Amino acid sequence: MKILVVGALAIEYVRWHWVEPIRSRYEALFVDVSPLLNSEGEAFAEAYLLRILGEHRPQQMFFYSDAIQPFFSDGFFEQVRAQGVEVLTFHADDDPEVWFRQNQVHDHRYDGIFSPSRRGVERRLASGVEHVSYLPWGYNTQRFPLLEPSEEVYDVVFVGTNLEHEAAPGHYYRDGDSRQRLLVGLYHLCQERNVRLSLFGYGWDRHPVLKECYEGFPSHAELQEIYRRTRILFNPGFSADDVFDWQTKLRHFEVAGSGLFQIVNANPELADLFEENEEIVFYRDLEDLGEKISRYLPDRKERHRVGRNAARKAREQHAIERRLEHIFRKTGTRRPGNAPSVESFYCADRSELQSLYDALLAGTIAFESNICQIIAGPLAVLGQEWSIMPPGWERRSVDLWGVRSYVQLDRLHGNVLQRKKQDIKGVLLSERMDPQHLGGPFFDALVEELPWIRSDGHLYPLCNLLIRVECLREVLAACLGHYDQAFRIQFTGRVVNDFELKSSRALPLPGDDYLTRLGELLRQCLYSGHRLLIYGARGEMADQVLKMLAHYPGLNLVGLMDQGIAGRRVANWIVAAPHELETLRPDLILIAAESSGLKIHEFLQSRGVGATILPLYDMKAPMWQVVLP
Repeated sequence: MKILVVGALAIEYVRWHWVEPIRSRYEALFVDVSPLLNSEGEAFAEAYLLRILGEHRPQQMFFYSDAIQPFFSDGFFEQVRAQGVEVLTFHADDDPEVWFRQNQVHDHRYDGIFSPSRRGVERRLASGVEHVSYLPWGYNTQRFPLLEPSEEVYDVVFVGTNLEHEAAPGHYYRDGDSRQRLLVGLYHLCQERNVRLSLFGYGWDRHPVLKECYEGFPSHAELQEIYRRTRILFNPGFSADDVFDWQTKLRHFEVAGSGLFQIVNANPELADLFEENEEIVFYRDLEDLGEKISRYLPDRKERHRVGRNAARKAREQHAIERRLEHIFRKTGTRRPGNAPSVESFYCADRSELQSLYDALLAGTIAFESNICQIIAGPLAVLGQEWSIMPPGWERRSVDLWGVRSYVQLDRLHGNVLQRKKQDIKGVLLSERMDPQHLGGPFFDALVEELPWIRSDGHLYPLCNLLIRVECLREVLAACLGHYDQAFRIQFTGRVVNDFELKSSRALPLPGDDYLTRLGELLRQCLYSGHRLLIYGARGEMADQVLKMLAHYPGLNLVGLMDQGIAGRRVANWIVAAPHELETLRPDLILIAAESSGLKIHEFLQSRGVGATILPLYDMKAPMWQVVLP
């Protein structure tokens, strides 16, 4: 059986713990939809997936819901299931109440729901939903092998992100408030005991107290070295409700598999998976945490014993392969896929292209495949996906195949481990372009940055061509000579390449990302005097909005609205509740919520508000074209 895997697949943990293991064990196709959603929008992403489903005929679609679930319609899933495709999902976050409620409204889309939250599963079963299974996290044993301890340098280590709003200090999203309050308490405990506390992760250098413990944002390799030198890994897990309510996290399994000694907040779910004081240590309150640190810090032998026991349990019972067997139990053993063999050549500039051409003429290139690709210019390869190519494409009687590339131009958020659609800015580079209608100054500049060939009056990006080796000489000659050459080219429509543009000069970037359009909207509101309401005061998108508001002091902003934190103060505003809409009387409502935005939009429409509604999470929405040129 063949599987189509759909998700925000470039997020680091998704790639490591899901994409890599599935690729190694099953015949699968992979589509990272974040670049598609970012550059082309929801309708394109759905149509793209439906075409792949129609051509490849997979029996199952594994829809990894994290960061993408709200951006797909019920109609899309109806079309998928109408083709006889079984739709499965795993909810990375599913604990009541916040995460569970976000997921529950989509339960009808799936034939099988797998959840790492026992409470989420029990709630569904109690409500009559039967197609749900409890499935704890599994981890990639190759990425997180058992580590041999080294000289211990760090006493107590915490790894994680500071979830404080940069634009509204003191305000947090998800479990950020619980996290920082606990860490401040731990900081004082460690100070009293002369214990070194080290924090690693994005944003702790901003915290007024904890910045003293901040020691960087390490790479994976650097983090493993830190782990080897750590005495105690402090590894709490809280739900999004921000009430010190426990939640089981993937990191609990990564750390156990690495053989570290970890102290975790009391978690009955985790206690069923790892034996207390034998494979993991729990604390009940801050006083108990201080006692556990004092007890275990000097006892290296006991810490080593507990860590080794945890590693043994993790490898035997919690490897991701065991979880995949449960999810894809109908799939059976892996059959070898039909991934094509494409040889890639990398040329940084025109001179290296010329050297490649000269070597080809001299006959000094020993090809390893009969199809090749040339990646030339200031492009860094973030990923390539060959599994989605049309079946049997390499047997077609053509000279070249055209594919597409997502070209990332910028990041809109500093946490490089996350690559959601709202965190990046980029363009989809198609197989060919009309030189008379390139699409503005950016594409004019891009033509100067990247090598192209001309054929039938159009421009073809060289990086988007798969070339039969017997045609390579003519392709390079046409590229270097800038003359028009006729080729038989098959357009595949597949987004194979994921690049990052590394230009040494400033390019006139396209202005269709949400921050650019937000700036235009705020400027127009400033001129017109329209009453503006921001709906959504939590999350990374809301944080970006709050930052930008500071640049428009004369704006007629009537308030911030957010059901979850109504009554709290954020950036000098008391957050309003939805029932206050009629009192606030906005002319424009800007929805600044990436995950719950669609539901907010539906709610506002159901209320019949007369205000213009602009969804910041969907820059392709027609209302943007109505309001802004």
